[in-house]
Amino acid sequence: MKMEIWRGVVSGKTKKLLAEEVDDSLCLSFEPLEENLEDTVAKIAVGTIRFAKAHPILTTFAALYAWNSLKKYTEAKNSVKFYAKDVKERNYYDAMIKDMQKAGWRIVTSKYVGGTGYEWTLHRN
Repeated sequence: MKMEIWRGVVSGKTKKLLAEEVDDSLCLSFEPLEENLEDTVAKIAVGTIRFAKAHPILTTFAALYAWNSLKKYTEAKNSVKFYAKDVKERNYYDAMIKDMQKAGWRIVTSKYVGGTGYEWTLHRN
């Protein structure tokens, strides 16, 4: 009698590892796992719904965390910061920032950071 001991992906295909005892020795074999993608998606959906019902506080926390992450991403994708340690780097960044302004970026902040260098924050219009 074959016994399933592992399921997973081997060479990009879902397979199961079977073990069978033959004449006092163990024979291992891989067989393809016939699973339909729709069944897998349905299992994931059912499992997610069960988890959400069983753990509403964790689900709420996860949803809020995902929402905040998405909000931060949408805000950050239109902004960029530059930092120059000395005057030589500042001249290089000044030229680059002028080119970016021509391409539709605007300077939000440009400041000298106490004894360490210069910092610019730009946003895309």
